[in-house]
Amino acid sequence: MSKTKLIDPTKYVRVGTAADLAGVTRAYLNRMIVAGTFPGIEIDGQHFVLRADAENFQRQPGMGRPRLTK
Repeated sequence: MSKTKLIDPTKYVRVGTAADLAGVTRAYLNRMIVAGTFPGIEIDGQHFVLRADAENFQRQPGMGRPRLTK
């Protein structure tokens, strides 16, 4: 008997949808999940996150590349 984790599909969304909800790019959110700084799960090579986590995401000040000054 295999150990299969069941997730509630109404609570989890794919990374693209989560990125739209969080206001970041899909690539950025994937990097955060892989780095362990954003909670997510991987199923058959696809990352999923809780919809509530994506909706409540707040970028931290100082994240990202610094702005260029002239």
